Amino acid sequence: MRSTLIALVGVAAVVCLGNAPAQAHRAHKMSSKADASSKATSSKASSSTAPAGLDEFLNKADMMNNEEEKAAKVARSKAGDNQALITLADTLNGDHKANEEAVKALSRQKNVKLESKSSEAKKPTNDLNKLKGAEFNNAFLDEQVKDHQQAISDFQKAQDQFSSDKDVSVYISETLPVLEAHMKMAQNLKSADISAPSSEKPENNKSTSSKE
Repeated sequence: MRSTLIALVGVAAVVCLGNAPAQAHRAHKMSSKADASSKATSSKASSSTAPAGLDEFLNKADMMNNEEEKAAKVARSKAGDNQALITLADTLNGDHKANEEAVKALSRQKNVKLESKSSEAKKPTNDLNKLKGAEFNNAFLDEQVKDHQQAISDFQKAQDQFSSDKDVSVYISETLPVLEAHMKMAQNLKSADISAPSSEKPENNKSTSSKE
């Protein structure tokens, strides 16, 4: 009887020892999942914290994109066969539409509410609608140069202000070259009107055609 009990205890011990690696493995997996979950939660909490002043900056970027899209559509509608103006308008519209998606994604990540206001920024676009031909082109190009100079200045200041936030820094560093390219395009087109007359001069558009 005693030998039987010893044998049973031995078998039980073998079973327990045999299961030990599996139990340890399961415990390790559970611990790893808990640790990963904790890190994910910590990371999420960190990414959702908006630096001071970010709400103002992102709302300004949101307004910039909305107004540039509107201005580009007005220019496109008046461009006629002016390929240079068409290219500028299409570039502005496409780039600012893409940038707006980036602004929305960043605002969601940082829990910033976008007001989507137009305020006084809408007035220049309304004024452009009243102009024709060369007057429109000159006013539009002047506005583009001025607006992008201001935007570049705002983004450069924000680059210093939010340098400690990687997500915001990446957005700014990717946006600045685009804004600079837009301003250069507008400046070049304005200069071309003076120094290199061609079939794509700014006055070569719908509002100065013989039909009107």
